[in-house]
Amino acid sequence: MDVNIELYRTFYWIAKEKNITKTAEKLYISQSAVTQSLKKLEEQLGGTLFVRNKKGVELTEAGEKLYNYIESSVNILNNAENMFSQYMDSDSGTIRVCGGSAICGIFFAELVQKLSEKYPNIKLTLANSKTRDGQSRLLKNEIDMLVIEEIGDEKIDGIEIIPIMDFEFCFFTTPEYLEKIGGFKLENASEYVYVTPQSTSRRRLALEKKLEKANIKIDPKYEFTSANLVETLVASGIGIGYINELMIKDKLKTGEYVKLDFGLERTKDRIVVEIRDSKKASNAMLRIVEIIKETFNAE
Repeated sequence: MDVNIELYRTFYWIAKEKNITKTAEKLYISQSAVTQSLKKLEEQLGGTLFVRNKKGVELTEAGEKLYNYIESSVNILNNAENMFSQYMDSDSGTIRVCGGSAICGIFFAELVQKLSEKYPNIKLTLANSKTRDGQSRLLKNEIDMLVIEEIGDEKIDGIEIIPIMDFEFCFFTTPEYLEKIGGFKLENASEYVYVTPQSTSRRRLALEKKLEKANIKIDPKYEFTSANLVETLVASGIGIGYINELMIKDKLKTGEYVKLDFGLERTKDRIVVEIRDSKKASNAMLRIVEIIKETFNAE
């Protein structure tokens, strides 16, 4: 026999209210719907659960046994619904964010202060992940938000994309290294020490195509998956790095780093936030999306 929980819930409230009209008002349904539900449950169980009296209805002996048996279960369901409703409507909670540390660093620097001022009870946790792994975890509800570099025009069912900011990669170094090599000269590009993304990365492959098109050859000595490691090594004065310009924009302004012009074709990429369908999101998640759109003028 299939169990229809709503029939038992209706029975529960009739027993509590001892009145069909009050039960209908409690459940926001018609009196006829209450009566039909009760009739259907009695037919399924093969017995009478209520008898009428002057004030309304009262449980039969069989009905009382059933009520005592299901009361705790229905209360658990009611409490679960109330708790879930409070969660969905609350401006509090923990949002699980995933992405590369460098990109998330840029993202969080802009976001966290406004978030803490407006919604102090919303917490953010951060975990590192590769793009593909992150998208899989997002769809499995293991994380709530993914911050990544956009991959072309790719669309994935069940994932909503919010564009955050455009960026470009650039070559950079320190004034100390420039002094060491006697100044940067493009014709001597192949002679310098380079720190770049790994040769198999999407970013490095795109760079190789640009260099080939400009007829420039370099042989990177150090290759890393972490942009933070690229910057750390360049900061030590060891050579020339290739990095997301947003990561070093403040240090370029202060002169701590120097941007180098290789005359390459300029292309812009975007950092995006990926979330599951916002129509099904918790209130805390909607608040985060609201702050993101305000902060980055995103649509």
